[in-house]
Amino acid sequence: PYGVEGQNIVYRNKYRFKTYHRVDIGFSYKLWDKVKSDSRPNHYLKFCRNSWVSLEVFNLLQVKNPASVRWIKSLYNYEFAIPYYLSSRRINLRFRIEF
Repeated sequence: PYGVEGQNIVYRNKYRFKTYHRVDIGFSYKLWDKVKSDSRPNHYLKFCRNSWVSLEVFNLLQVKNPASVRWIKSLYNYEFAIPYYLSSRRINLRFRIEF
């Protein structure tokens, strides 16, 4: 729970974060391994044991999840909540090679 600072019991728990929602998804494909190296000895990946390519999408639904709130005080002594949000959708493409 968070709210206006101080001993104000009435507004102490008035403000709440929304429920956290997030969907991540990822796919991986093995490009090369030792079994394939025996069948194709002149392949350009023959120097490695394993190699993978992965595609991951974080926060697939683009939900704006609040991380925290900063309280700003105006000239007339009113307080306003400015929310800070977690990361938006991220796409990650990764190549992994094991020697």
